[in-house]
Amino acid sequence: MNSEQLLVCDKDVQFYTGLSTKSIFNKLHSFISPFVNRRWTGVTSMIKNVRKFKAKSRYGPDRKLTSKCEFLLMLMKIRLGLLNADLAKRFNILECLVSRIFLAWLRASSLALKAMVYLPDEETLIATKPERFRKLSSLHSIIDCTELFIETPKDLYLQSATWSNYKHHNTLKLLVACSPNSSIIFISKAYLGRVSDKAITLDLNYLDLIPMHCMVMADKVFNIQGECASRNISLYVPPGRRGTSQMPSDCQKN
Repeated sequence: MNSEQLLVCDKDVQFYTGLSTKSIFNKLHSFISPFVNRRWTGVTSMIKNVRKFKAKSRYGPDRKLTSKCEFLLMLMKIRLGLLNADLAKRFNILECLVSRIFLAWLRASSLALKAMVYLPDEETLIATKPERFRKLSSLHSIIDCTELFIETPKDLYLQSATWSNYKHHNTLKLLVACSPNSSIIFISKAYLGRVSDKAITLDLNYLDLIPMHCMVMADKVFNIQGECASRNISLYVPPGRRGTSQMPSDCQKN
């Protein structure tokens, strides 16, 4: 199995990776691959390769997959949520190797792409604001917390601390902020799933990053009206999707 066999057309690229074309896949691979640093942890690698390490750029045995195949594996796991056992069968490698490849490329992707997540200035936000947000002229960002499913921890304290009543599962929670044009401008570190959205927002001091007299949009579960008012920030809470004919009084803009 190799990346050429899977990515035979742009439709396959979009399905497996979420990228629109094969050209974008190749460009993204070229940009991220120099950041990959996967060290071999096997005890026999030095013995096997001691005579030919001078001719190799890296220690350890020869790679089972090409660089593009490793990148494809990482994207397939993120895009499709495939299990390591499934990916191991698809690429004809061991499950432990799938884990090492995924973590290596995930770290490399974080290093290569983290510069793309930043808080733009007010002029940029205004210039790129879509028409549907023109009425909210001072809208700075839209915040929400996302939860990632994790395996149930063996430790009883962690079982309780990671349990999410909303998801009915053990999770990790992150705060994500988007600009009105849908660009991600802030991603927090991971918190235990039981922590409230408001507690995460205040612990990160995210409200201190928003300029005075600007507006932030959030769900009503954040309950940060007082904190926003003390910083001269407006809070806008959209009405619920169902069962609400108009915006209730406690969801009005502060």
